[in-house]
Amino acid sequence: MTIALIKALEERQRQINVKGFDAANDDAYAPGVLASAAESYARAACWTQVRTDELPPPPLIWPWHESVWKPSHDPKRNIEKSIALLMAEYERIVRAEAASEPQEVDQVVEVWGVNDCDPFTTYSLSELIEDQDLKIGDTAYVGMRSETLHGSTYCTGAYDAVTEQMQAAAEGDVGELADDYPDVTPAQGALLEIFIDAWADAYCKPNFYLLENVREHVITVDDMEEAALDSA
Repeated sequence: MTIALIKALEERQRQINVKGFDAANDDAYAPGVLASAAESYARAACWTQVRTDELPPPPLIWPWHESVWKPSHDPKRNIEKSIALLMAEYERIVRAEAASEPQEVDQVVEVWGVNDCDPFTTYSLSELIEDQDLKIGDTAYVGMRSETLHGSTYCTGAYDAVTEQMQAAAEGDVGELADDYPDVTPAQGALLEIFIDAWADAYCKPNFYLLENVREHVITVDDMEEAALDSA
């Protein structure tokens, strides 16, 4: 990863936290508007490397009023703005796609097991009775499957772990000279947390779920009869 992505994310957070250009604001734009703005700043990055004495006017593809066209003499800064706007467009597209998908009606999902400590992998009592050869009077367990988890669910404390490991490694090299290392601002620390959460959500999607309201169930005659009918 290059510093360009870090600086672009920093700019994206500035757009959200300082300028107020959050998801609700971005979702109000027509498709391609943010991408056109991104292309405009990419062109400014080209211009300012050739004509260093003046700033470029807004190109024809600039989607907003010229009063909000604010290129920099530094081409790197223009690239940061361009990438940040592309991030905003990417996220807008993802949200639009999710909104257009058919919404499933929430339903309670029961899962069954024979031990309240083991994973519950059976979705009906009849199937559990047949698979485990249960009898009348045996105990089964049923619980409600929780909502889908995300990789970032398990990133709590990851930022502290990274910085603590950096300090420990630095102290191994230079001792007490590294007592204040790494010295980062809260905003810089927040960027690392965003990176870690995004990486986890992209690549570490949990293939498991949590259980709620687990309770015992004693197998009855009716359960056995229903299981026999289901397997017939």
